[in-house]
Amino acid sequence: MLAANDAAFRIQIIGENPVENELEEALLLLDLAAETSRGDGRSEILLKAWAVQAALKHRHGGARLNRDELWFVNRFTDERENIRWPRNYTKLLEEAGIIVKAKEEEGHEHV
Repeated sequence: MLAANDAAFRIQIIGENPVENELEEALLLLDLAAETSRGDGRSEILLKAWAVQAALKHRHGGARLNRDELWFVNRFTDERENIRWPRNYTKLLEEAGIIVKAKEEEGHEHV
């Protein structure tokens, strides 16, 4: 039996949530997310990189995302290698195991 704090349990509960299905449909209709194949025959909804980038730009003055939130955002973003993370996230990105490629041709350290 799955415990309430078990990740598999949370995924099962979320997967059965009709509100989540409506949320996913809204994200797809607004072109903020895309449905992608996972390779195991199932599909998942991933946020589009441009939408994540726009959200990061609008966080001025707000609290920084923590390491777990960064991992979550990165995990559920399509084409995550195209995100330009703010410079003040460098240490947290490393702690979250997120690899940030340098963009030498544009002189940027972060993608």
